[in-house]
Amino acid sequence: LAFAAIFGTAVVATSIIHAGLLQRRMRFGVLFTEKVCSVACGAIVGVGSAFQGMGAWALVLQQVTINLAIVLIRWHCCSWRPSRPRRSDRDHADVRSLLRFGHDTLAIRILDQIAMQLHTVIVGGISGVAMLGIYQNALRWAQFPAELVTPLGRVAISGLSRLRSSTEAFQACASTTMLVLFSVLLPAIALILLDTEALILLLLGAPWLEATPILRWLAVAMCADGIMRIAELYILTEGHTGWLVRWSLFRHAMSTVGLLVGAVWGPTGAAAGFAITSWSCVVPTVYGLIRLTPLRWRVCFAAICRPAVACVAACGLVAFGLRWCESSGGVIAFASMILSFVVAYPILWVVPSGGINALRAMVDLASDKPSSGVLSNKSVLHRESLD
Repeated sequence: LAFAAIFGTAVVATSIIHAGLLQRRMRFGVLFTEKVCSVACGAIVGVGSAFQGMGAWALVLQQVTINLAIVLIRWHCCSWRPSRPRRSDRDHADVRSLLRFGHDTLAIRILDQIAMQLHTVIVGGISGVAMLGIYQNALRWAQFPAELVTPLGRVAISGLSRLRSSTEAFQACASTTMLVLFSVLLPAIALILLDTEALILLLLGAPWLEATPILRWLAVAMCADGIMRIAELYILTEGHTGWLVRWSLFRHAMSTVGLLVGAVWGPTGAAAGFAITSWSCVVPTVYGLIRLTPLRWRVCFAAICRPAVACVAACGLVAFGLRWCESSGGVIAFASMILSFVVAYPILWVVPSGGINALRAMVDLASDKPSSGVLSNKSVLHRESLD
């Protein structure tokens, strides 16, 4: 079983470059089709193997089938094929630059994974296994807003990395994509903080109510973490991976210190320490964004101000209507709050001055149309190909 699972992983590794090229060329429809078709093929093989009485092998064959389908689709849709290396100074320089970017990006991901695993080690070691389970459930739901932003961030990297030759196009596209990312991240965080206790009851049940304060603090921490990750996306598009490695090492060390100090007061204290240290790193991260990219403070403030104000105003309106909802019962009241927020937030997002223009810029970006005289993504790529 272990060797079969390793074989499946090794097979999918042969298509990593194809996946990177498809993402860089922004062929996300192909990547979506790959996911759907591979999972469908794996489900057919897995269910069929289970009916044949193959036991645990059915799960292994399912995963191997998924990996094989991924490889076949990527190789079919991407024309790149490996070839013998060409010996020239330019090729060697390109390879060295690519390797440096690759190992720096890998180092950042390793640091991120180690930092997240330290939550388990510290909270479990100090508070015990039972409290660790409560903390991990709260952490899993607190990370949900970041999971919404991650695919959007990958799209942003694919587009912005190819607009670096045009400062004007990069600034226009970056400001709009930043507005999109914050417009998704902040309301998702607000929904968690709106009525955390009711959310815990709905998602996990009454036995998990002890996780309520933990989830509140972790949601506050993930708001800061989301802001930093969005800023780091734009720094990554400029190729400053060395700075990102050093900064990731520092901020994860800070968060570990916060966890250790706060864990003395239990899981809630650990979450509070993590939140405090996370917010202490926001300003230096934004300063690095301003210093290393063409973006400026005004652009960043405008991108976060509109969704933040809309979130606060929507939460205020929902809180004002809580007295009427309280008589309706727990689940009905919570559903009414969510519905009210979902309706109020986009209205309050658009109503302030410039909201229609900001929405139009987001639509133009999604449809790849030039807005306000700025070159669109495809036009810049076409100009680069002519050069």
